[in-house]
Amino acid sequence: MDRIYYARIPTLTSLSCGARIAFARQFRGMTQQKLGEAIGLKSDKVRNRVCRYEKGGRVPKTDRLERIAEVLGVSEGMLRNYDFREPTDFVYEALWIEEMFPAMNITLHKGTSLEYETCECFIPFYKEWRRMQISLQEGKITKRDYIEWKLTYVAQKKGGMSDGE
Repeated sequence: MDRIYYARIPTLTSLSCGARIAFARQFRGMTQQKLGEAIGLKSDKVRNRVCRYEKGGRVPKTDRLERIAEVLGVSEGMLRNYDFREPTDFVYEALWIEEMFPAMNITLHKGTSLEYETCECFIPFYKEWRRMQISLQEGKITKRDYIEWKLTYVAQKKGGMSDGE
């Protein structure tokens, strides 16, 4: 997929599924019309349907959400509705919270105590997240690179790193 970006990084307006779809779409520089066509919506109201997804008036079914993620080149986990039955939901939500509230300055420090030994996905996630934060702080990657990493991160249910490793 050719990635085209807007001149500025979009602002996340809420933690809803629709707002996250809008953020990823805008980050990719795609219009609602183009997204709708790319996911196979067929009607003269394609843009209206995508707008309803983004505003929360409609929630995409799982197969449609998977297609949206595929078209936008992001991990499905970053877009799906979180019910927090899966430990990975907390991983993805943490990434979005950091985007929604940048003033909170969520910085992971060396030696951070993790008491989530039972949730094996957290340990590699936090290590990778911290590595990416340091790369951003040291200027080794740009804010766009950092957001790209977040959007494409695939949390593992048990140990291991994301597919990006």
